[in-house]
Amino acid sequence: MNWQKLLKLPVLVVLALAAPLYWSSNGKPLPSIFSGDEPHYLLTINSLLLDGDLDLTNNYASVHKGSSQAGTNFSGAPLDHQSVWFERGVRQNWENVYETESDKFDRDAEGHPLPRLRPGQTEPIPGHPEYSTHPPGMALLVAPILYPFRHTEFVEPMAIVCSTFAVIIAFFLFRSLLLKYAVSSLSADLVAIVAFLGTPAWPYGRTLFSEPYLLMCAVGAYSVALRSKMPLVAGVFIGIGIVIKAPLGLISLPMFAMYLNQRDYASLVRLALPVGLGIAVIGCLNSIMFGSPLNAAQPWQQGSLVRGVGGMLFSLKYGYLMIAPATVVAAVAWPSFLRRFPKDGFVIASGIFLYTLVMASWKFWNGATAYAARQEVPVVPLFCVALIALPGIQLWQKRGIRIAVFAICAISIVINGFAAVHYWESWDTNLPLRLASFLKDQL
Repeated sequence: MNWQKLLKLPVLVVLALAAPLYWSSNGKPLPSIFSGDEPHYLLTINSLLLDGDLDLTNNYASVHKGSSQAGTNFSGAPLDHQSVWFERGVRQNWENVYETESDKFDRDAEGHPLPRLRPGQTEPIPGHPEYSTHPPGMALLVAPILYPFRHTEFVEPMAIVCSTFAVIIAFFLFRSLLLKYAVSSLSADLVAIVAFLGTPAWPYGRTLFSEPYLLMCAVGAYSVALRSKMPLVAGVFIGIGIVIKAPLGLISLPMFAMYLNQRDYASLVRLALPVGLGIAVIGCLNSIMFGSPLNAAQPWQQGSLVRGVGGMLFSLKYGYLMIAPATVVAAVAWPSFLRRFPKDGFVIASGIFLYTLVMASWKFWNGATAYAARQEVPVVPLFCVALIALPGIQLWQKRGIRIAVFAICAISIVINGFAAVHYWESWDTNLPLRLASFLKDQL
């Protein structure tokens, strides 16, 4: 009976995280991708499954001729290529060589789309490869899982299911971390619910982006390092995250500092080995695809830190104060969390700060076409860890404050639940206004 009570809330959360696989299918029998970078991630997965390589030239051509390698919604479509190659050491982006607007594609004799050169551009060297502008780490991670489904219609929906499972795994890892600080399993469950159902972690479990896996890696690394004291496993999580998106490696720096401060050199080495391996894998992939370890799939493009931080917080379309107001409550709770757990709090807060500093400084701080500020998704639930310290705040003793906090967290859950279920309607929009309009239409 005790185990049943303990698992009741987590099981409900798992069902909630999985529900969008059915409810957000937009009338289709199986989950399908929507827009943004999703078709290009799926194309890389199919290139690995069908060709055993990362060259997307034939895969994009296949999509233009009607295949579903980029998703059923893009079969035969004039899909732009998010690809890059090097000619004589010079980087060439497909979007700079060819027109990207669908109405500017040419057509072959059978009516299939053909990319059209931009004015002043010449045909690239014949036989040049096209590699994705997105690091191949996510595709390399899920391709072995999806291998049994190659040559079937299930690759696309099962790829989305993999994202859902990554978020579910992250939820249990996060709950495990919370149990180190919680006075009861119930309080850990409640905070985990807010962190995963009251933030974009929920709708991103329905997407085919790298963020679900980065979230799993970030949460997993801190959980096993701080609670289970397994630096090698923490390093494996971070190493995998580095291959998926290199900046995730920044969250390892506070861990290295922690072990150095403790003079625990054995743990430092255990953490460093898989982290170093992840960096080496990235270098090898870059060398194979682009001729040098330093030639990345997506080079750094400097943006404005002020604009990025401001957008992540206050943007009407992407800002977390608008989309996940529970993060405001978490911010208020952080001083209390740091007083109660200064060492762990410093490690977690430093990792979040470093990752946010870099991603907010990038030109595409919002993650381009997507829901919420996509770049911040991997660390937002970790930011919510401070909610566990709310009972230690003096204001918490006031009934009105508690009611307000529960109301804010409930609003966060409603907003992100709407985004998870109404997946097709929640990108690049002021979601609270969209939700209000939806509720008005229903009444």
